[in-house]
Amino acid sequence: AYVRRIDRRQLEQLFDLRDCLEPFAAQQAAKHIDSEELREAHRLCALFLAMAREVRERPDQSADAAQWHRWIELEERFHGLIIDAARNPWLLKIAGELRLMALLFGPQRAGEGILTLSTAARTWREHQVLVRHLERGDSTAAEAWMAAHIQNARRHLLAWHDRQVRERTEGRP
Repeated sequence: AYVRRIDRRQLEQLFDLRDCLEPFAAQQAAKHIDSEELREAHRLCALFLAMAREVRERPDQSADAAQWHRWIELEERFHGLIIDAARNPWLLKIAGELRLMALLFGPQRAGEGILTLSTAARTWREHQVLVRHLERGDSTAAEAWMAAHIQNARRHLLAWHDRQVRERTEGRP
């Protein structure tokens, strides 16, 4: 099997799209989200916290491959819930295709050190705050918070990608 490696430019392009779509989705979700979706968002946040605690218990405070895959699944469910709650079928279609594309490249990101305790804790906190904005129906804050969340993810993933490229060119495993 061959796993295609996504290059830095392609990662940046994917994040550019997320920057456009997901803050808008959060803004719209704040207007339309229902109580069942809010309960699910809280449940997902609890699962993120539990995973962060699992990572904290590991000797290197970094997720193993199984934990990473569970984390990605939670991320997809959380962000998918926000997009669904926006109640915009066009956004759902476009974002669904984007998420699928990101998942296709997911296996290459399952490298050592990508999900650390600090990243897991920060992501959980960011999700918690976003859910509070959604509960209050604060569309402006939800939009801004999602934009910041996507930027944090961009910085983290691009830094990890750059480290991987550097290690490959230096001949490290």
